[in-house]
Amino acid sequence: MEDEGENSPQLLNRNIPAIVIGEFISSMGWTIFYVLWQPYVLSLGASMTALGLLRGIRIGVTSTLQLLTGRLSDVLGRKRPMLMAYFLGIASIALIVAASNWPQLLPAVLLLSLSEALWVPAAYSIVAESVEVGERGRAYSYLSESWFLPGLIFSAAAGLLADRVGMRPLLATIILTDAVSLSIVWLYVSETHRGGSLNPGELLRDVGNLIRPRGILSRLYIVGMVDSLSSTMVEGILLGMLMRSYGLSLTQLGLLMNVLCAATVVAQIPMGRFIDRYGRRPFLLSSTLLWLTSLSGYLFFRGFCVYLILHALWGVSLAMWIPAFNAYLSDIVGEDERGRAFGDLNALMGLISLPAPIIGGLLYDYLGFNGPISASLSLAVLTLLAILTLREGGLDE
Repeated sequence: MEDEGENSPQLLNRNIPAIVIGEFISSMGWTIFYVLWQPYVLSLGASMTALGLLRGIRIGVTSTLQLLTGRLSDVLGRKRPMLMAYFLGIASIALIVAASNWPQLLPAVLLLSLSEALWVPAAYSIVAESVEVGERGRAYSYLSESWFLPGLIFSAAAGLLADRVGMRPLLATIILTDAVSLSIVWLYVSETHRGGSLNPGELLRDVGNLIRPRGILSRLYIVGMVDSLSSTMVEGILLGMLMRSYGLSLTQLGLLMNVLCAATVVAQIPMGRFIDRYGRRPFLLSSTLLWLTSLSGYLFFRGFCVYLILHALWGVSLAMWIPAFNAYLSDIVGEDERGRAFGDLNALMGLISLPAPIIGGLLYDYLGFNGPISASLSLAVLTLLAILTLREGGLDE
């Protein structure tokens, strides 16, 4: 237990640099993971359906657990769940590297899901509590950049090295990067919340609110759920589909992730200002149109250079969607409800999306590459129609 001096302003001021540096180092390793995970699972004998199943399990378990882990961080404080998350992440990678067939990955996926569910609410809360209210946007921006910048630097290198030395040694390096990050958080991050009590009745009421969204939230819930179904249908299996159907190398897969991260980072720089100036709804529409364009390109065109362009469009789409969607939700709920609204909607979108990558894998195994792409494109069209029912600022009721 930390002493009372640990939450002094001088110590809290170092929280953000420590968390950002720790996450940058951690993301160096997890960039390797996201480039190699799909090819690695397939190399262990998995079908595309099995790959989708593992993705679905991760989405479902993480989303369900976040209904509890957010409140757990209120009971235990923020720092302990973050340290637990790093330990579980290290354990999951050890199991992944040791696996000799794809079913042996199931325990690792469960540990990885628990790790993510513990880290997200605790880390987001400690960032908010370490700065003044007027500095929170900048603090979250620093945190976001610590995730995307390693993708710019290491994605292509991960693929190139994996082609030469194999995937297991590179995946094992995540143990080292997360161990360093864990040490930084342990030594330099100060606790910001002393804990409280967990109310089971309140938890049950919150679960009830998930399935009964109120008033103007219901339309945004529909938009979020359909978009989540569309994206998760393919995002967790697309690299594996490209490798299996068109023979892309690990180096090429790394370059695709490089382009995606670069497009997202560059487009994010002016996007918040544009969204504040021109409104949320136009950018939700523009993001969905770019996603539709990218999916259509994968449906009708072939070639690695084409895939690079389509991944860039996807990156710009993400750079528009994330701030526009979050800003719209912030506009239509009161300050006292905002945190719970974000948590509930994210949990619901995750739960609804659980079968999407499994269905995508089945469609690939039975219909080929165009099967999941066509299904995702159809859902994107429904997302576009759902966005048309929204009005700026949610002032429609």
